[in-house]
Amino acid sequence: MKSVLIVTYHFTDNEAIAAVRPQGLAKFLPEFGWRVVVLTAKSKGKPNAKFNVIETSGEDISVKWKRRFNLNLKEPVKNQFGFRTLKNRKTVFDRLVILWGVIFASPDRYKDWRKHAIKETQDIFSKERFDAMISVSSPASSHLVAKRLKERYEIPWIADMVDLWTQSPYYNPYTPIIKIMDRWTETNTLASADAITTVTQPFVEKLKELHVEQNIHCAPFGFDPDQMNPDMTLSEKFTVAHTGNLYDGKRDPDRFFRALSELIREGKIDSRDIQIEFYGNKEGWLEDEIKEYALQGMVKMNGPVSREESIKAQRTAQMLLLLTWDDPRDSMGCPAKLYDYLAAGRPIISIGRPGSVVAEIINKTQAGVHAFDLNEIKMEIERAYAEFKSTYRVSYRGITSEIERFNHREVAREFAELLDSILARHG
Repeated sequence: MKSVLIVTYHFTDNEAIAAVRPQGLAKFLPEFGWRVVVLTAKSKGKPNAKFNVIETSGEDISVKWKRRFNLNLKEPVKNQFGFRTLKNRKTVFDRLVILWGVIFASPDRYKDWRKHAIKETQDIFSKERFDAMISVSSPASSHLVAKRLKERYEIPWIADMVDLWTQSPYYNPYTPIIKIMDRWTETNTLASADAITTVTQPFVEKLKELHVEQNIHCAPFGFDPDQMNPDMTLSEKFTVAHTGNLYDGKRDPDRFFRALSELIREGKIDSRDIQIEFYGNKEGWLEDEIKEYALQGMVKMNGPVSREESIKAQRTAQMLLLLTWDDPRDSMGCPAKLYDYLAAGRPIISIGRPGSVVAEIINKTQAGVHAFDLNEIKMEIERAYAEFKSTYRVSYRGITSEIERFNHREVAREFAELLDSILARHG
């Protein structure tokens, strides 16, 4: 059996969505002839005994700074200093945090782990031979480690860009000079890769603009087929759940709140039946929106929860809310949360730009409805609510054959084929 080294910062931390891709590859690549060893950072989680995991020293530099100032490691720094998050606006505190990142954490916060990972692999490579290597981002540090290992041991290498680097719509350099430096780091690093993979075809086209000579492929994100919803008991109320980050208002529930408020005012929905649950960092601007639409008794902000709790909330909700940014650049991507939602097997109400990758997936899988117009959103809420009142359950109409295309086994098959083709080229 051939052997592949997966380089990723997130693996044993089950609360990190970034751990989903490498865990899926580690679980299913052996079915296609590839033994997997994972190189990762030490975490509070424990490696699953069925995986061959090598944990190295080094951690997120921001954690060290939090310890230095005796701050809560889980709570955002701005919350601990009493600063409110503003929607789509950077406060002075936000800009200071960005500046801190430029000075101490460029290109990301994991340079301490990079140093230890490169050093500590010397003993590993003295005892074991790898036929290939896959690095998974984010963070980009995974690719920086892989580049050094490629140079040192001449291993065929796939750089898996689950998130784009400097081309991401969420990338926010402090100055144009920083962007130039980061762009150089990206191109210089990935030039050494034998192939680059990313999660959507529009991302492939975007990467080709920057990495002109590179071999770039689409390998969608996905979900573990063994974690499909076992048909859990649903909530007694008409519950709509949203899990994950709202990115300072870039993923904004304003139109959903407006639609819900109008339906209540028009007497088409009874507010006593409704429960809207948000799981993720509490944001001051979200509290303001809830009050603006008089939804205080119906919307609950639960704060961050474990991934296990998040998945349970998805499985027991009557509907799942998916929000995307209105910025046209964001239409090229697809939140990893969508794949969790597909595994949850509950109908999705997705709000965002038409013609996006998210809209395409939802339409193909029939896992829910993607809407942008206020009237479309109102119609879907009213339809689902009427069904709930009649049957106490909003039905799910997802097409299993289309959804199965995104399970980790199918994604691992694509990676195995790409690994085999790269090895064939190397002779």
